[in-house]
Amino acid sequence: MLRRGLSLTVQRVALVFSNLGGSTELYAKAGDAEAFRLVQAHFATLGAAVERHGGAVVKTMSDAEMAVFPDELSAVAGARDMLVDFEALQARDALAGRSALKVGLHDGPGFVAAANRALDSFGQTVNVAARLQGEARKGQFVLAERVAHEAVDAGLLAPEQVDDAYVATTKGVGAPLRVARVQVTGRAAATRAPALQRAGDGAPRHEANPCAHEVAPLVRKGRRSHAHGETMPGAQ
Repeated sequence: MLRRGLSLTVQRVALVFSNLGGSTELYAKAGDAEAFRLVQAHFATLGAAVERHGGAVVKTMSDAEMAVFPDELSAVAGARDMLVDFEALQARDALAGRSALKVGLHDGPGFVAAANRALDSFGQTVNVAARLQGEARKGQFVLAERVAHEAVDAGLLAPEQVDDAYVATTKGVGAPLRVARVQVTGRAAATRAPALQRAGDGAPRHEANPCAHEVAPLVRKGRRSHAHGETMPGAQ
């Protein structure tokens, strides 16, 4: 039986996890105030990219972020822009240049809960998305190979950006999953990435997930929750 004020649905969700690598060292070397400033600037940068593609930030934990999107291709566009926009932050903020952003993405069935104007999601899809973030390297996001090919077909990614397809065996998440690394930023990606197209400026259209109409109202209603000091599953 659900407690009063809690709305819970079981549906298909697309989740993105990010982790700011190097932030612990920044606290030690740059000091608490400067490191905290950077972490907050990075959250603002990522949050704008998430909202641009119809998503919502579910929670931030220390230097990690979890966001939910109405479908997997919106999540790909959001993850891509998170990395590109963070690279722009690095170009204008020397402290950001001493850190690295890694992102993981996964879609599948999950629980979406809304209570006290806060949104949360949990289940195995959440666990897999978090673990895939741990598989990513600097300037990359990792996702199911199937979704990567769909994103290429939709014009969201250049074929050359999708490489290093492999079978990931991640701790505690069951059967191995065939995944791909997407190199979004860095020298290797600079000459091969397609021109970014923002929402509303002629960006490729794609067929939305059939359950997107169920997730979207919760995304709009949800607000970010902060739990500094906690650790996200898979955050590294």
